[in-house]
Amino acid sequence: MSIFDWFKGPKNKTPQSIEDRLAALAPLGLGLNAGRTVAELLESWDREAFDRDPILLYLSLGSEVEVGPAQGEQFCDRMWRFDTECVTGSGDYVAIINNLSRLLSGELQISNVADSVEIDAGKAWVAFDIGSDRCHWDAAVNDDWADMSIVTRFAALLESRGSERRIATVDTDGQDCLLACIRKGDLSKLRAVSGLDWKWLS
Repeated sequence: MSIFDWFKGPKNKTPQSIEDRLAALAPLGLGLNAGRTVAELLESWDREAFDRDPILLYLSLGSEVEVGPAQGEQFCDRMWRFDTECVTGSGDYVAIINNLSRLLSGELQISNVADSVEIDAGKAWVAFDIGSDRCHWDAAVNDDWADMSIVTRFAALLESRGSERRIATVDTDGQDCLLACIRKGDLSKLRAVSGLDWKWLS
């Protein structure tokens, strides 16, 4: 069976092996980065775990390699497992914007990212250049939780710039926010391949 047969099949049907699922994701731009391997994925979870929980592959693709010489490298640049309880000081919103920019693989020219986070004072902001324009966004402070409006504003910015890509998300039943950057016409294909209820971030 070709990977395109999976697109035509029932939405709750997914390939059984990690390799088959990765092959089905490749046309959507969500495969492993060059140099990353299934063996590295299996350092954290065994195959049975990936079979039991369909979302685990996507959470892993959105994460970094945990052990070995490639530790800290991203498995897939177009997917991000965003731990939303992550803002403790200045630099954390810079990291968020840099990760969102990574999802786009340089499609938007983001530069000069800066932020300020004062938890005790209840003040935070992030700013960056996009082409010749400067964006400056205030962020709500709620202990160490990220202001998700920063992420949704970034998604809206992508659309306003005429990109053919959008940011999709799926419920992880936890504090993680799983994001994937795909073409506008590929949402139904991602749902079919994954068996998960992906939606556009809004």
